[in-house]
Amino acid sequence: MKSSVGEFTLAMRSKAIPVAGGAGYIGSHTARALRRHRHEVIIYDNLSTGYNSLADGFELIVGDIADQEKLARADANCGSYAFRRSRLCR
Repeated sequence: MKSSVGEFTLAMRSKAIPVAGGAGYIGSHTARALRRHRHEVIIYDNLSTGYNSLADGFELIVGDIADQEKLARADANCGSYAFRRSRLCR
């Protein structure tokens, strides 16, 4: 029997995981941790307090999470999970 963590990991690997705020301190560490576990990561950030350099090596989409249309388009290629300000959402 697989653990819930194992099932969660397998489910997340099917598509990219968006990390909103991924160009900030906590979000960039979250993105790197996900990559170390072989996940594809897309960073979504408005860069108001984040930095391009913290998103180096990742796909970066510049936008605000308040812009629901743009966020929905960015999430279209992603799986069922997302990190918003580095909190897991389902």
